Amino acid sequence: MKSSLPRTARRGFTLVEVVVTLIILAILVAAILPTVASQVDNAEPTRAANDVTSIATGIRLFHLNIRPQYPQDLEDLVNAITTTGDQNIQGIAYASKDSANWKGPYIEASIPVTGGTVATAYSALIADTLRLFDSATNLPSNNVGFVAANASFLAIQVDSLSLAEFSNINKLIDGQNETTPQAEGRLRRAETAAGDTSVFYLALPYRQ
Repeated sequence: MKSSLPRTARRGFTLVEVVVTLIILAILVAAILPTVASQVDNAEPTRAANDVTSIATGIRLFHLNIRPQYPQDLEDLVNAITTTGDQNIQGIAYASKDSANWKGPYIEASIPVTGGTVATAYSALIADTLRLFDSATNLPSNNVGFVAANASFLAIQVDSLSLAEFSNINKLIDGQNETTPQAEGRLRRAETAAGDTSVFYLALPYRQ
């Protein structure tokens, strides 16, 4: 005996329905993509600014604990300093009291600092070696024209940043009201001895 219930009709999507769905998806992607790309672009300068300011905080804490010493490199902030093998920014070995006063790590111990560099935003590199900096002449200690007696800051060196990338980070750190942003405020662009331009974050006032 045949059932009197109606048979459910089965059918697939029509070509028109598939095309309309794809068009809707394309419109959504086109609307969302600029927002996502903008957020990624904004994240880069924020990451770089956070990295250098975090290291600067570590430098200040180091100096507070081991006054009047200034660290020579990032390794001094990560690994306990010793009287043999470790030196301050002036190239003088730390004393035993300095080693005893070390209360670090002052920056994340996970940072792979072994005499090399630390990666940051824009594929830029934070140098392990810290630099003395003359803020009046905008010269770092690795420039042939630098005069040690005129050093006014201990600075963090960041390499491989374009001028546009520097500008994006500088707006976060120093604001947008500088008339000569490369030579004002905490973040500077300056020529090194090799003739290359690097970025320097003035982390801590330096007193000899």
